[in-house]
Amino acid sequence: MEVSHIIAREPDDKANSYEHVRDLLLKRFKLTPEKFRQLFVTHQKAPERTWIDFYHELNIYFNGWIDG
Repeated sequence: MEVSHIIAREPDDKANSYEHVRDLLLKRFKLTPEKFRQLFVTHQKAPERTWIDFYHELNIYFNGWIDG
């Protein structure tokens, strides 16, 4: 619910912009490059998840770390 409220408060043109919404959410959840680095280094595959899921999770963390 909180995420939808954050996006709903934005003007329509900004709420429809992926980059703007992504930046808002990263700021809200304080996902800094250092936090992405920590997530990347400590992430482990959950038994109920597939290796493809694990790869995608690591890829997101790595890209967030590098892009930051």
